[in-house]
Amino acid sequence: MSLIATVLGSGAGVVEGERGPGTATADFAAIAGATSGDWIELRLDMWVQAAGLNPTAKDVEELIGAVRQSTDKPLLASCPSIDSEATRGADASFEGLAEERFALLFAASRAGVDWIDIDVASIEVGREYLGDDEIGSARVLLSNHFEVGGPCDPDALGTMLDARLDELLEKQSKWEAICGIKLVSHHAGGGGDAAQNHGFEVLQWLRCSRERWRERGLTGIVFAGGARGQFTRTLAPVLGSDHVFAAADGGLRVTGQPTAVELGATWPAGYPSDKARIFGILGTPVSSSLSPQIFTALFREHGIDAVFGRLDVRDPNLAFALAELQEVAGFSVTAPHKAHARKFAFAGLDEYSRRSGATNTLFRRRPDWGGTLDLQLGTKTRDWCGANTDVIGVRVALGLGEAGLPLDQQAVVIGAGGAARAALGALCGPQSGRVTVLARRPERALALAREFGASVGTLADLDGLVPDFLIHTTPAGSSAQPGALCLEEEQLVGLARRAPDCVVLDATYRPSPTPLTMIASRLGLDARDGLEWFLAQGRAQFELFVGQEANADVARRVAQRCLLRPWVTLIGLRATGKSTVGRLLAERMELPFLDLDEELARRVGAESAGAHLLAVGERRFRVDEFEALRELLERPIPGVLATGGGVVEHPGSRSLLAGDRAHCILLQATPAVSGQRMREDSTLRPRLSARSPEAEASALGIRRTPLLRALGEAIFNTDEEPPTQLATRIAEHLTKPALK
Repeated sequence: MSLIATVLGSGAGVVEGERGPGTATADFAAIAGATSGDWIELRLDMWVQAAGLNPTAKDVEELIGAVRQSTDKPLLASCPSIDSEATRGADASFEGLAEERFALLFAASRAGVDWIDIDVASIEVGREYLGDDEIGSARVLLSNHFEVGGPCDPDALGTMLDARLDELLEKQSKWEAICGIKLVSHHAGGGGDAAQNHGFEVLQWLRCSRERWRERGLTGIVFAGGARGQFTRTLAPVLGSDHVFAAADGGLRVTGQPTAVELGATWPAGYPSDKARIFGILGTPVSSSLSPQIFTALFREHGIDAVFGRLDVRDPNLAFALAELQEVAGFSVTAPHKAHARKFAFAGLDEYSRRSGATNTLFRRRPDWGGTLDLQLGTKTRDWCGANTDVIGVRVALGLGEAGLPLDQQAVVIGAGGAARAALGALCGPQSGRVTVLARRPERALALAREFGASVGTLADLDGLVPDFLIHTTPAGSSAQPGALCLEEEQLVGLARRAPDCVVLDATYRPSPTPLTMIASRLGLDARDGLEWFLAQGRAQFELFVGQEANADVARRVAQRCLLRPWVTLIGLRATGKSTVGRLLAERMELPFLDLDEELARRVGAESAGAHLLAVGERRFRVDEFEALRELLERPIPGVLATGGGVVEHPGSRSLLAGDRAHCILLQATPAVSGQRMREDSTLRPRLSARSPEAEASALGIRRTPLLRALGEAIFNTDEEPPTQLATRIAEHLTKPALK
C-alpha cells in the first residue's frame, strides 16, 4: 500500500514578468521534495496553468529532472484537463485538447516518470497517440472519476460501480501497458443524507469487488471523493484499495482531499494492513468529536493494527450494514443512534445498557481478543455486543463503586436527556441512596425518574435539598449554549452554604471551565467538568474493542492538547470569505460565531468598524482592534472568530494570534476574486488607496501575506470551493488526530 501525494502547486501566484515554466517548475519541485508520502503525483495541467505558457517537451523534461533532484520517490504524471483559453483558444476541440494532454504525458513518460494517469473516456486517443513503444517503461493507471446525484440506494450505486469497473477492465484487456485502475465516485448533492450515505456504500462495494482486479494482478484504487467522502481514504486501504491519494503538504488541494500528513496521521502505525480492524465514531454530527484523536493515539501506543474513522451518517442501518464486513470491529456510538445501537445488539447487551436503556458502544467479541471486563453478557445470536460505558464514566468521575450511590447519600441530576439517563444508570441500584431528577419542566422527567426509582422536581426544588453530588446534564453552558447557566447563581450560593462538600459534575468539557464549574469552584465546591467522564468511558470502550487496558496518560494528554486552544480564528486579506465561512464553520462545530469588526464597533460605540476607521485613522484603529481581540480571546467561552484583513498590522495582535488561545486558519483568494467581491460588498470598509479593488488587494497582499502565512497553521483557498465544503474541511483539520 502506498500514499500518493498530489502536487498542484502552491497557489501563491507570481507577479508579472516571473510567469513561465521555470518558476512553475521550481515551485512544483520544492513542494514534491518537502511533502510526505510514498509516491508523487504531478498534475501537469496545474503546472501549465502556473506557467502561463504553452510548454515544450524540453520544459516537461526540465520539470521531471527538477523533481527527480528533489526526491527519489516514484512519480505519477496526470493531466486531467487543459484550459482551452490558455492553450488553444476558445475554439479548441475535445480532440485537440486531448492531444495536448497526451503530448504532455508523452513527454513526461519519455522523461522517466513511473506511471501516467489516463482517463477512460480518452483512452482510445491516448493509446493511438502514445502507443506501446512510445511511453518507455512507464505504466498506465486507467482512471474513472464519475458523479452521482440525489438519493441513490446501495444496490443502484453498486450496479453503477460494477458497470464502471467493467469498462475499465475491458479497456485494460486491450492494452498491456495498463497495470492499474482507479475508480473515484463523487456525490454531487453537497450535504444531506444522500451525500452522507455515499461513502459507506462505496466502501461496501470496494470490499465485495476487490478480487475482480486482484485476480488480474492489477493495482486498484477506490474511494469516495469530496469532503463527505474523506473518511473513505482512511478506511479504504483496509478494505482493498492498494493506494490512497492525498494533497502534497504545503500546496493546494482539491475539495475533500486531506494533506499527506493529515491522512497519514489517521493511521496509528504507518499504513494499516489488510488485516487491520476498523473502528469509528458513529453519529451525526461527529466533526468535533475527540474520539478519533484519542483512539488513534491509543492504537499507536499499544501497537494495535487498527484505524478509527469519523462515520458521519444519519441512517444507522447503513452503518450497521457496514458492520457486517469482517474488518469492522467496533463503534463508539453517539447521538442520535444510541437507541438503534441497543436494538442492533439486543441479544448481547451488558448490564449497563439494559439498566440505562441506551448503548454507546458496539463491539465484536471474539475468543482470541481476551478482555478483562466482566460484562455478564446474555446469550448472543450474533457476534456483536453492546455496552454503555457512559455509566462507567460517570462513576469514575464521581469516585463511586459498582454499587452506585451509597445508601446514606443523596444526589441530584439536572436534566432528562441521554446524559441524564447515563447518570441515573450510574447512581441508581437496588441498595442506592436517594436520587432526585430536577428539570425545568418536570413532567418531561417523570417517566425517566420512575424508570430508575428516583424522585422528580423543578429546578427551584434544589433550594430544599442537601446533596452529596450534583450532576448537570443539559446543554446550558456548553458550546451549543455558551454562557448559559442552568441554575440561578443564588441557588449555587445556597448550595455551597448547605452542602459545602457537594461534588458538582458538569457533563460537558467544552469550554473548560464551564459557567457552572467556574462559579462552583469560586464558591469552594468540588467542581468537575465532563473530561474525566469522557476519558473514562473512552478507556472502557478501548478495553472492549481490543481487550487491553488503555494508557490513561496518553488519552488525557491527547485530549488536553486538542482542548488547549479553544478559539478558532480565521485570518486573511479582505474579501477572502472569513465571515461567510466562519458562520458555517461555527454551525458545523456547534460553536458561537463572532466577527471582530462587529465586536470592535460595539466596544467603542461606533456604527461600524469602517466608520470608526474613518473617524480615528488607521493607527488608532489598530490599537482599538488589538484591545478588542485581547478581550475576546481572554473569554472562557470559545468560538469561531472572523478577523479583519489588517489585524496582522499590529504586533500585539500578531502576538495574541500566535499564542495558545487560538487556532489560526488562513483563508486566501486571488486578487481578481477578492477585487470582485469587494465591488459586490456594500459593507463600509474604507479603501486604503486610490487604486482599483484588484490593485489594492494585490498591493496589500504583498505586505500582509508573509505575516498571515507566519500565523496560519493551515491555508485554504476560497476562490472556487463552496463555503459549506470549506467549513467541513476546516472542521476536519481542527479535529484531525494529533501527531505523536
